Amino acid sequence: IKGSLKFSDSISEIPSDAFKNCKSLSEIIIPNSVSCIGNYAFGECCNLTNIIIGDGVINIGAYAFTGCDKLVEISIGSNVTTIGYNAFGSCSSLESINIPGNVKYIHDSAFSWCDQLSNINIENGVESIGHEVFCGCVDLNNITIPNSVSYLGENLFIGCYSLENI
Repeated sequence: IKGSLKFSDSISEIPSDAFKNCKSLSEIIIPNSVSCIGNYAFGECCNLTNIIIGDGVINIGAYAFTGCDKLVEISIGSNVTTIGYNAFGSCSSLESINIPGNVKYIHDSAFSWCDQLSNINIENGVESIGHEVFCGCVDLNNITIPNSVSYLGENLFIGCYSLENI
């Protein structure tokens, strides 16, 4: 597969490892018909720059987009409730992320080692942020954590040397 990938509306799930290491994939558009993105589904897709996650997606699996080091933009759908373990880890070109309030759980290391991630907005509604979620985000200087968050994991900001505002 080369370039942009838009799934058919008849697809309901993207299984684990489905496109892992697909080096020529640059953009993914996940339709509203998909409810789950499996573990490592797009892991190590090193030329992936843009992801649009449809409103049908409820769960983003562990390592789903890990190592997509050219990823610049993510749009998270309005029904995602869970961002899995290390789901976006080592996406070193990602600069900004908005996590909508429909996301309830951000699991451990979900955005760890996103070197250029400098701005994070977490909307009201998020309840749990796991361990080391932003570990190693050396350029992170601004993050908003809403009052709805009742659990913050350990070592959340370890290695975030530029952090100025929480």
